Order: sequence, then C-alpha cells, then structure tokens
Amino acid sequence: MEQECLLWQRRSSAHRLAFERCTDVWQGAAGVTLSTYAAALEPRPARLSAGFALRVASLGAVLAATAVLVLRLWFSASAFETGIGEQRVVVLSDGSRVSLNTSTRLRVNFSGSQRSVQILDGEALFEVARDAHRPFVVQAANSEVVATGTEFIVRAAPDVRGAGKALTVTLIEGHVIVRDAQQGQTPALAKPVAMAPGDRLQVQQPVSHAAGGPSRQVRLDRSGLEAALAWKRGEVVFDDVSLGDAAAEMNRYSAVPIIVANRAAQRGSKVSGVFRVGDNLGFARAAARLHGLRVVEAPDRIDIVLP
Repeated sequence: MEQECLLWQRRSSAHRLAFERCTDVWQGAAGVTLSTYAAALEPRPARLSAGFALRVASLGAVLAATAVLVLRLWFSASAFETGIGEQRVVVLSDGSRVSLNTSTRLRVNFSGSQRSVQILDGEALFEVARDAHRPFVVQAANSEVVATGTEFIVRAAPDVRGAGKALTVTLIEGHVIVRDAQQGQTPALAKPVAMAPGDRLQVQQPVSHAAGGPSRQVRLDRSGLEAALAWKRGEVVFDDVSLGDAAAEMNRYSAVPIIVANRAAQRGSKVSGVFRVGDNLGFARAAARLHGLRVVEAPDRIDIVLP
C-alpha cells in the first residue's frame, strides 16, 4: 500500500498537493485517536451512557477546532511570518501551498482577477494551484514573478552593496515570467525573463553613480535544485563560498551570530560542505580548522579570528 501511495503521488503535482493537504488536516486533528473514533461509531443501546455522550462531545469539539484552524488558514489570514530559525507551511484559499523559511514576512491579497503575494523579507517556496483565469503573482524586491500553476522559490534579501533588496528566483517545475514592478523608476530588469525548470535568476537593484548613470546586475544560471531546497531538509549547502558570505547565510537561522573579524579572511577563505541550520558553533569550528583560524565563544556571538 505504501508503494502504491508513493507512485500515485509521483503521477502529478496535484496528487502530491492533495496528499499533503490531507496530512496537514490529520496532523491538526491529533487529538482524535482511532480508539475514540471507533468508540464514537460503535453501535449503542437507545439509552446512551454519559461516558459515550462525553466522547461524542469531545470528538465534535476536536473536529470543530480543526475546522476552525483550517478555515483560518484558508480564508482569514492575510499575513504570515516566521521567526529566526522557524519554518512554516500554510495553505492559501485557492489551494496553493507556501513554505516560509526563516525570518520571512509576506502578505496575501487575492481578488477575482489575480492572486497576489508580497514578500517583505525572507524566502518562500510556492506550490501554486493552477488557475488559468487568475495568475499567481509574487512581488518582491521591486520585481514580480508571474505564474499560473507551478513550483518555485523566491528570496528577497538585503543587497550586499546596501542598495535595497536583492532578488533570487529558482524555478523547480513549470514556467514563470519575472518582470519589473517599478513605476517611474529605473527598472532592475530591462525586459521580462522567461524561466525554465532548473533556472536561477538573481537580480540586484540599480546603484547610481556620479558618471554613467545607474547600473544593474542580472544573472540567469542553472543552480542545483538540491542546494536551493536544502533548507527544507534543515540544511545549508555551500560550494566554494567565501567565509563571510557563508557566515551570513548561517546567521539567518540563529540568534547567536558568527562574526568573521578579519576582512581578508572573509573574502579569501572559501567554504564547501553541508551544514545543519542553526548549528553556528559547529560551522565556525569546522571553518576555523580548515583555514587555521580560531573560534572565540561569547554568550551573544561567535567570533572567528586570526590565530
């Protein structure tokens, strides 16, 4: 039976979505045990005992609470967020699923003609329910990701140059178009970008210069999907990343930040490997051993310093 269920899920994303919805509801009704359910259905004499009535009332209360929880997720909520190191999955009113990564804030606004989600900060994985009449638009970092039914990741993070937020879009399956959302400003994207599965689009905001006008950086490449989805497994994957950038990525998942004291070490030291999210001390020790550096622990920070 388990193998048949797995095969059924692999046939289409709709099957997988339906299974995950059922799983979410079942987990929400954790208070309903099989014995309680069976007892509620068990034939009884016309004169019900007080214990049975209590069991029926308890079952009804749990199911009602579960229904309220699902309705709140589906219809009432218009804003969602996660804290440092927290992840959360929500099901929107159209059946789309959104997985929020650490320190993420987003707003949802659905109308009769468009499904709109705005990422204020952070990163989210979208599994979009197909609706040909209402495109699904994710707004982030002055750009828009437009889809009808597909799966993709959007990340809006502070630009390393201090120019607003940088956008990263990774397409897992289906098709999306990324376009500029600014009005009356210099666009970050000169023209819309059509993405194919496996593509990663990185967009940095324009930076004004004294001469030559604003510049922008747009890069489309084929990033490994396993690395892009690593946070769903509770991991961070680095492939020849500078120590400073790797430390910044690890810090997204921990309230105790890593501080790389030496700028030369930040840029010149490279890191590769797989690390657990939130394990900043383990990462710092591994990186220090690799590059002959030293780790200094404090209650509120972890310093990587010269020996």
